[in-house]
Amino acid sequence: MARRSQGGMTLIEVLVALVMVGLGLFSAATLQLRALQATDSARMSSQGALVAQGLLEQVRASGEVSGAARLALRRRAAAFAGASAQGHVVQANADTVVTLTWDDRRAGGASRVLQIAGRVLP
Repeated sequence: MARRSQGGMTLIEVLVALVMVGLGLFSAATLQLRALQATDSARMSSQGALVAQGLLEQVRASGEVSGAARLALRRRAAAFAGASAQGHVVQANADTVVTLTWDDRRAGGASRVLQIAGRVLP
């Protein structure tokens, strides 16, 4: 009787295939994590721009930067970016510059600085 050779996969082939699938899944998970970090960073930048723009609108309405507006800027910055966030307002004549700074290490960066300038017309 002649023996037939069996045409199956060897254990080494199966292990190599599993390692390759595992590497692919690990790479996909890493890409997903980076995408989430970038999305969080963009969300924080958008919120910072909204906070700064809101303060500029207050300055346009009142004509000056009050102490209450400065305090509100600091509180709003801390609310969206945490305790490391800082907000500063500089007003020179008709020009107003709002600067927000916060720690963005969760999203892979060191710190973010957002400056928005506006002109208060008489």
